Amino acid sequence: MAKIQEVRNIEGKSANDCYNAGLKAYPAAGFTVWKERSLAWLLMAKKKDKGVDVDSNLSARPTSPAQVTLGLSSDAHSEEELSAMAEQIFAALQQALG
Repeated sequence: MAKIQEVRNIEGKSANDCYNAGLKAYPAAGFTVWKERSLAWLLMAKKKDKGVDVDSNLSARPTSPAQVTLGLSSDAHSEEELSAMAEQIFAALQQALG
């Protein structure tokens, strides 16, 4: 099982902004959000790829600057493949943030 986790600072945005952008970014990257925890700024999502689920979670922290932690895991993907998916999610997140 491969797992990755990436943390990025988001300048000029709040944790709430990042959470709301994550709600748009996941579908744009081909994931389905299956759990939302708005009070904790936490999202959980899944994507079917290679016939197996890719699990992901995104959390935002109300630091200055806001911090987004993105995790992905899969039984059938390499860390490199998961990293490429993370880049897609972060690109969609940046676009949703404007």
